Amino acid sequence: KFSEDELHRVSSVENDTHIQMKKEITELTNLVEKDKEDTKLKEGKYVNLKSLINEEKETVHEIQIEMKRLLNIIAEDQETILKKDQTIMELENSTKYEENTTKVDDLQIELDHL
Repeated sequence: KFSEDELHRVSSVENDTHIQMKKEITELTNLVEKDKEDTKLKEGKYVNLKSLINEEKETVHEIQIEMKRLLNIIAEDQETILKKDQTIMELENSTKYEENTTKVDDLQIELDHL
């Protein structure tokens, strides 16, 4: 049989142990809650980052399409410029031919007058 003091000490130790366990449970619960909040924040940051990456990919794709379009326009413009240069050269040659023909005609007229 236990004495009253022994029972009181055992009860006191059990009570202290119970209080200590409750404190540890509370601390662990607080840590778990904090980890849950941190995880939610990190998930939110991840979703935001993923969204930004997707937007960036979309923007890069749009830029590539626009660059192709502009390169096509430049190529068409270069082709047009080349055609116009060729036409100018042909006109210059034609004009020179006409000038030479006119000179030959004038010389022929002079020869005929002699």
